Amino acid sequence: MRIALHSASASVARTLEAMISASGHQFTAAHGPADLVLVDTLHPAATPLPHGEALHLIAPDTTCGNDTSFLACPIKPERLLQRLMMLATTQRLALANGWALDMQGRALMHEAAPAINFTEKECMLLKHLLQAHPAPLNRDHLLEQVWGMASGIDTHTLETHIYRLRSKLDTISPSPCNILTQDGAYVLALNENSV
Repeated sequence: MRIALHSASASVARTLEAMISASGHQFTAAHGPADLVLVDTLHPAATPLPHGEALHLIAPDTTCGNDTSFLACPIKPERLLQRLMMLATTQRLALANGWALDMQGRALMHEAAPAINFTEKECMLLKHLLQAHPAPLNRDHLLEQVWGMASGIDTHTLETHIYRLRSKLDTISPSPCNILTQDGAYVLALNENSV
């Protein structure tokens, strides 16, 4: 999961970056695509809030009931990791140009356009490519991660799914991404701010 921080505090940023990196999640720039934005309400940043699902870090005496989009400070690492794991199971993964991959709904979503439906395998394939971005993923890795197949199996399953996924992505405007072939591997190219 790519996590951005919206905070004016350098010390909060350093602490959260260390906690997030240690958990295996990716700490990303506040202006880039993010799957989750940690909003520091105690030290609000002057910049616009980045796009993405938000988790608000609030004062310890603030009442928020059972709303899981709020986490009281001081933040305990185990509480933050628990909340990240919970959000990861129902997450929307940010692509580009306002598009997000809804893993639960198996669709590409945008507030100003109809949803683009995907199969379960198409969602998983796009998720793995997005999480690896900008690194390419080879055929054997994708077959193992998405289909559970051992390396060296002679099948055209991956190529067929890549073709179908590319066809669906080609119908979207503005396009959130492209799947490129690079030295026999596949890489996701995000099309941020394309017109």
